[in-house]
Amino acid sequence: MMKLIVDSGGTKTDWAMTNIASESAVITTPSAKDAIASTVPASIISRQGDITNVYYYGAGLYDSATCDHARSQLSHIFTSAKISCHSDLLGGCRATAARQPGIVCILGTGSNSCTYDGNKIVQNHPALGYIMGDEGSGAAIGKEMIKSYLYGEWDAESRQKFESVYQVTKASLLKELNKPTAATYLASFARHANDHKNVACRAIVKAQIEAFISRRVLTYDDYSTYPIHFVGSIAYFYGTLVNEVCEQAGLSVSSIQHKPINGLIAYHK
Repeated sequence: MMKLIVDSGGTKTDWAMTNIASESAVITTPSAKDAIASTVPASIISRQGDITNVYYYGAGLYDSATCDHARSQLSHIFTSAKISCHSDLLGGCRATAARQPGIVCILGTGSNSCTYDGNKIVQNHPALGYIMGDEGSGAAIGKEMIKSYLYGEWDAESRQKFESVYQVTKASLLKELNKPTAATYLASFARHANDHKNVACRAIVKAQIEAFISRRVLTYDDYSTYPIHFVGSIAYFYGTLVNEVCEQAGLSVSSIQHKPINGLIAYHK
């Protein structure tokens, strides 16, 4: 029995074929939620007849209609497999908390959180996207960084470090923000503070994580009784800040994972 496990975030998708007798090799492709079939790696398509189960976890799968749409796309390739489609948030729960209760948070291109009872999501504040919300996400951090830079709020050294990597003007920014990939574009700036020790940007990152914890964690019933888990690139690369902010809020972080895929492989064994 061959299983295909897929974790599709806002920017990248991880694919892993696995069975009891073999280790899983993970293949990464760009995400394309409206054209999932086009992103399936050729090496997996060539083995589609061997795959009996597909477990797909995707950003943007928030109800039965979006899950059915994803399942329909996948069924054109995996014609003999049983296909299960779920939100990336449930994927994060299964990858981190597995079958135990907890609060699970996604901090990647977008952000989300929930309480989880070990089987299903119990409470979940709505993810409002990078325009209205997504506190703590790469898109929200990138947006605040670019605003602060273009408003001239940084010191000379911070500006010089940023300009040595990026060439951003008001015109180029507005052009990118009119594209469907606007959130991914904004998120591309989010690691600058970590890679280049930019103090001004790091303050923005911390403020965004604080906003996320305040709005998306401390507002859950009995939040202090749950272990808290994080998945996503922002949580991983800014793990020190995540732990610092959580400690200040009286929370103890149980785990931080860069990508859910390895945890999902373990969950579906």
